Amino acid sequence: MLAMLGRLVFSVLVVAGLITGVVLFSLPREQMTPASLSPENAFLKSIRTALAERGQSRDVYIDLTEKVRPHFEGKSFDSTIEDIRAVAAATSEISSVPLNPDGIANLLRSGQEVALGFNRSQIRALAGTAESLASEDRMLIRLRGSSSTHTRVEFASLLDTRVYP
Repeated sequence: MLAMLGRLVFSVLVVAGLITGVVLFSLPREQMTPASLSPENAFLKSIRTALAERGQSRDVYIDLTEKVRPHFEGKSFDSTIEDIRAVAAATSEISSVPLNPDGIANLLRSGQEVALGFNRSQIRALAGTAESLASEDRMLIRLRGSSSTHTRVEFASLLDTRVYP
């Protein structure tokens, strides 16, 4: 009798789970929206430029340092952190480990290095496009706090690990 009751409870839970799954699957999904960053933002410009350059040259590695560095060197520390906050907000829904702008600010203020890594979905959210993106695409921007008022970009790249014929 107890075994039959256990099977009944298990069956009810399985059916309830299936119904919940079907209902959740049928709900409309959010559409990918571009980041809430200004079109003049260095992150957006560097990503779009790199994607365009890679599409034309079919290079597998594009160095963004020279495109990104002037933006960071010319801005105050607080402006840089505001850019990072906007990027964090734009990618928070699709990030398994969302950016922590306050933690990043503390590390940079103490002169430490911070590496910001972005996967294909995050790059697409920032650039607002799916063009020229492969599932292997990654972007890495490494920042180092050079003083309490400025941040220095040491490395920035868009890496595509696909092998071209």
